[in-house]
Amino acid sequence: MDSEIAIVLKTREQLAVVKEAAALMVRIQQGELEAVPATLRRHYPGLARKWAVLQKGYYVFDYMVRLLRVAYAGGCGDLGTGTGIRQAEALAEKLAGPRGLRIACTVREALFMVRALNLFSRLLMGQLREVDWVLRETFWDRIKNHDPHIVDHIYALMAADAFGFIPNESYGIASKKLAKAAKTAYEILRWVEHDLHKDNPEIQKGYTVLKYEPLRVTKQPRIEVKK
Repeated sequence: MDSEIAIVLKTREQLAVVKEAAALMVRIQQGELEAVPATLRRHYPGLARKWAVLQKGYYVFDYMVRLLRVAYAGGCGDLGTGTGIRQAEALAEKLAGPRGLRIACTVREALFMVRALNLFSRLLMGQLREVDWVLRETFWDRIKNHDPHIVDHIYALMAADAFGFIPNESYGIASKKLAKAAKTAYEILRWVEHDLHKDNPEIQKGYTVLKYEPLRVTKQPRIEVKK
């Protein structure tokens, strides 16, 4: 898990997406749930304009973020720190420097990058429930007042207010409405997964998601993973 590899990106756009995804994961793991609406506004300018005019989106998200803080931390503010957060912060710091398009990392760090890219892509699809999985995995022993039904309902309301779709629906990965950054993140994470696991005998038996070259949804050039 700690063997050294290199992830070779091909464009600055790909690097920007990886950096943003890693930074977002860190903020969410630190309990900064405000990062969710901020990310949505940044990648959907029309949404930002709507909220600026109506003032509705900000207040709805702000109120729901407060409710989620109570659900996760009993209203105590930050959720704290832990090994997962330290690893996330280390990778985010590594990515923040001007190191070109080649990311030298361990397999463990690459798998964290995959998780961060998956979260980032899904949030831009409107699948806000993914935040819950991240926080529960990171802080399960510290969560105070988590009721899965209430939390699910809050995320569904947040998603509906942001995108206008009913619960359990979202933009598909190939949708023209989906932000390009979400598609770029999806391609990168699938390429990393594929290159890390393609030689695994269990994958060769038929795990088709990783067995074949991932679906192309952008015109970005293919990255490389060098072991």
